[in-house]
Amino acid sequence: MGFEEDLKQVRDQLCNGSSGLQIIPIVGMGGMGKTTLAKNVYDDSYVVESDEKLADRLYKSLKGRRYVIVIDDIWSITAWDNMKLLFPNDNFGSRIIVTTRITDVADHAS
Repeated sequence: MGFEEDLKQVRDQLCNGSSGLQIIPIVGMGGMGKTTLAKNVYDDSYVVESDEKLADRLYKSLKGRRYVIVIDDIWSITAWDNMKLLFPNDNFGSRIIVTTRITDVADHAS
């Protein structure tokens, strides 16, 4: 629907903006395609990082620091096992709070 220029502007703000928090509003009348534009930006290959890249960035940002992480609603032991690898244990007193409906997941995680 002719979003190329809008897509480029939003993508540039997402990927090349300042390091501080930035709010990027998409404004327009109903039916103008605001949600479609936001979805196109979200799915754009320039914006999307691979799971491996994200995992590496998360691990490196937490390494050597004390942190508190809240993970809500874990549904399987496999999901927990995949996630726990992302959190370094540097003996700095970091904590992870996990919510789950499944007792086996809670027992395994703790």
